[in-house]
Amino acid sequence: MARNGKIAKLPKELRAELNKRLDDNQAGPKLLDWLNARPETQQLVEQQFGAEPVNATNLSQWRRGGYADWRARREAVELEMELAGEEDEEGGTPSPRFAIKLNQWCAIQLAGAILAAEDAAEQAAEGTDE
Repeated sequence: MARNGKIAKLPKELRAELNKRLDDNQAGPKLLDWLNARPETQQLVEQQFGAEPVNATNLSQWRRGGYADWRARREAVELEMELAGEEDEEGGTPSPRFAIKLNQWCAIQLAGAILAAEDAAEQAAEGTDE
């Protein structure tokens, strides 16, 4: 899904660092202070958002959208790496653990899709972007 809010328009490297900090459960106010102090953020909000800094609503929407997508992709890569070695002892068919892990991955993907749909519906109802 294409994102077009303040955080989505930041450079990829900065979004990646933000996602890692979110993954480490850093507090929202601390994240906002860090993010708004970055020159890249200051330049973006000055040029495109009337100098309005990234706020708690922007961060909350990013958590439900861009960050959730990032986590889903990361979890998919981790699962793929785990499943690469999941064969039965005869080497021909996947082990029972494969089915369990695949089911977990599918549940994660479904949950992410539901959250994205809810977020899109909220944004449409509010007439806002992230």
